[in-house]
Amino acid sequence: MNAQLDLIEFCPAEPFASLAITRGYRDGGNCLDGGAPLLKPVVARPGDVVELSGRGIGVNGKLLPKTWPLDRDTKGRQLHHWPFGRYRVSQGTLWVASSYNTRSFDSRYFGPVDQRLIRDHLRPLLTQ
Repeated sequence: MNAQLDLIEFCPAEPFASLAITRGYRDGGNCLDGGAPLLKPVVARPGDVVELSGRGIGVNGKLLPKTWPLDRDTKGRQLHHWPFGRYRVSQGTLWVASSYNTRSFDSRYFGPVDQRLIRDHLRPLLTQ
């Protein structure tokens, strides 16, 4: 199974959930915080090694395209990335990131996703 084709729908954890709603990264929806769930590609699973740096997210030694963290969002507001470093993905967590949208709000900003927050697993029917 190709992990980059797997998508998860999840309600982000605090304080990132509120930040995403306040800044307009998420619309209103049916998560407990009143926001819409996020839908993101899974890039790393338990046992994988993730390295987050100014160059982006690396998984098992391979740098993912377009995953470098940004300092500011489209409205010029400061963004804070997850602490740079090397992480072994622990049981019960996943890392998510878009390798096609440099402005994606994903694990480069909120780190690993607790699998208990996942609402659904999806697989795209059509890929490029």
